[in-house]
Amino acid sequence: KNQAAAIRAFARSGLAGQGVQYVLCGSREPGAEEVAELAETTEGVRLLSYVTDAQLAWLYKAAAGFVLVSRLEGFGVPVAEAIAAGLVPLVARDSVLEEVAGAGALRADPLNEADIAEGLRKLVSLDPEERATREADLARSIERFTPAAFRDGWRAALTRESQPVATKEFIE
Repeated sequence: KNQAAAIRAFARSGLAGQGVQYVLCGSREPGAEEVAELAETTEGVRLLSYVTDAQLAWLYKAAAGFVLVSRLEGFGVPVAEAIAAGLVPLVARDSVLEEVAGAGALRADPLNEADIAEGLRKLVSLDPEERATREADLARSIERFTPAAFRDGWRAALTRESQPVATKEFIE
């Protein structure tokens, strides 16, 4: 998930000095020891374990944005979930996360901590008009991943596949 780099970028951003916190929650993945050590020694970073749905909803409501600059991600469900909760995400450039989030997301090179730090500063300082524009773009983007869109996409694919196709060999 590249959380160690994100924590180092947060330290570099200077946001802790402005009262901003970087909060992580969830499972411990490979590299968790480094992440825990960095969280413990970096001002403004809070490392939580699993949180309840109600706690997660509160965290989303209190957040200025969502950060996932992962170097390797399967689909991007956490980003879609954060967008559904009304957050603008900072995601890894040229990744599936960017594809899921669409044009409304902020992007950073996951291998460049200075770029991540700049993305964090921008995320926190979005003016209301830009934030609203991004949120509208994000909402349109994740409509592609609703249960109804999934169902309709499968229905269309199955309908296409079940239609007989006339080929020259079949006709002769």
